[in-house]
Amino acid sequence: MQIQRLFFIFTIFFAASIIIPTSYTTTTTRTPILASGEEDKGNEPVYAYHYMKGTVAKESPFSGEVVWTLVDGNTGAIVHSSQNGIVVIRFELSQSAECVDEVTALCLDAKITSVKNTDTHDVNEEIKLTLNPQKNTETVSVVTGPLKGSDIHINLEKHRIPHPEGIAKRFTTNSATFSYDGIKDTLQIKTTSVMESFPAQHVVSVEFTSRHGGYGDRSDQMVTQVLTTHSMRAVVSNGVVISAIMDDSWDELHQQQYIK
Repeated sequence: MQIQRLFFIFTIFFAASIIIPTSYTTTTTRTPILASGEEDKGNEPVYAYHYMKGTVAKESPFSGEVVWTLVDGNTGAIVHSSQNGIVVIRFELSQSAECVDEVTALCLDAKITSVKNTDTHDVNEEIKLTLNPQKNTETVSVVTGPLKGSDIHINLEKHRIPHPEGIAKRFTTNSATFSYDGIKDTLQIKTTSVMESFPAQHVVSVEFTSRHGGYGDRSDQMVTQVLTTHSMRAVVSNGVVISAIMDDSWDELHQQQYIK
């Protein structure tokens, strides 16, 4: 019953973002140009949004277990049942360089921040997640801790990625600039388009108004008391925000000045 309740919560959490707006448009022809992929992506910030449910493969530890994985921005959780109750493993995420040559796969480095009802994982343990929507597979590779060296292969029954507009909106509301003084009622999606690339890159223009000037978390700064309208161009691909440039001058993803 607890697992079913958790599944329901995860489903509701994503429902609003999965719905495709009627204003969404795509190109009819796409040239298979690979998305940009720098070779040193490791430790880069990541904002990914995926929900998965699957069963652990026979050759893996915990064979036959049903596992839920939630990737929400730069944090996530893995949930499954056990004799001790519902196991919950929460973690922080960063981008991994493991998938540079696999265009359709998403690789993430994770550091565990909390565990519940398990002694097979520790806080600060490092794991790697490899998600492949095309193959309906997920692999959890344990880098440190009691299960070090283990690869847990999961055959996915469900793999949901919110709509790019929903991802861009969620990223914006959680961004440092908006979190500091963004006015919720002013947040709106202006335009959406799709670049001719593989995998598809969705360009979403977001607009909102802040109560002060400046960018990022300005808690320790002197700020101007003036309403400021911001326009951000977010690029979303495979459920990941890969670029977020605000006012053509600020990199919201990396929290630094944007140089063209």
